[in-house]
Amino acid sequence: MNNEEILQARKANLPNYLIRKGEQLERNGLRYRHKKHNSLVFTQIDSRWAYFWNSRNESGNAVDFLISFYSMDFKTAVNELIKFGSGIIFVTEKISDQQKKSFIYGDLVIEKDMRRTFAYLSKNRYIRPEIVRVMASRRLIYQQAHTNNIVFAVYDEAGNMVGGELEGTLSDLRFKGILEGTKYGYGFTVSLSKKADYLLFFESAVDLLSYIEIKIYIEQKELPCILVSMCGLKSNVVKHMININKARYGNIMAVLCVDADQAGDKFIRNLKNEMDIKCSRPPNGLKDWNDYLKSLKSKKLN
Repeated sequence: MNNEEILQARKANLPNYLIRKGEQLERNGLRYRHKKHNSLVFTQIDSRWAYFWNSRNESGNAVDFLISFYSMDFKTAVNELIKFGSGIIFVTEKISDQQKKSFIYGDLVIEKDMRRTFAYLSKNRYIRPEIVRVMASRRLIYQQAHTNNIVFAVYDEAGNMVGGELEGTLSDLRFKGILEGTKYGYGFTVSLSKKADYLLFFESAVDLLSYIEIKIYIEQKELPCILVSMCGLKSNVVKHMININKARYGNIMAVLCVDADQAGDKFIRNLKNEMDIKCSRPPNGLKDWNDYLKSLKSKKLN
């Protein structure tokens, strides 16, 4: 990173970032106050947003806040805010053991009206509504009340919800993240048959759903497999989910269905050095499975 990128990160709109991330802020004139931390306020000074945490005698810019509040290192905080400024947020915060909390289902406030979820996935992501309806009926997809973010529910092997992957529903600002306290080593998982020959890993829940539509609805193939979203590139999810499903199904082949980019290439190389694993990447030079789904549907329209 260079000095210009660091300056860009420090000038990021911190309240907007926090609101999109799910923090509850209350606006009071030109200032914002955190609802859970009454002495934490955000105000604009000379075109930059600053925070003041009076009870801690602490203040600083957007980068300083991410380092303090989320325990990010400097590089992670800068990259996070640069991505936000470019219109994409992907939550990659590093939380210390002292701050890390277990996910509590009762803390999740659900919106009963899921029209925002259906509209976003169908219009912006080209995923057919019947797939979303099935996922919602199986309690795999929810809509968060105060943010309208989509929650792709994460369950453990006992059927307990232990977290969730988040996706924003605004068309002009892409947001991805995870619910606080999501259990380590687990991801959003969809099983399509009682028999499972393959364990497929994706970088996002949207790519996972796109793959289902491509294979079942467009190519009209069966999917005797389990599909897992890692919400990023997480080797711990791959290894843990392989262990869980080998105990259940016996010999099962893991397949990495990650993006066709340099990060995906590196992830595959690293895991191939550790285990026997196959790959299935988006074809035709497209980056991810959702891009491929969009290209297939665009061809049908033309």
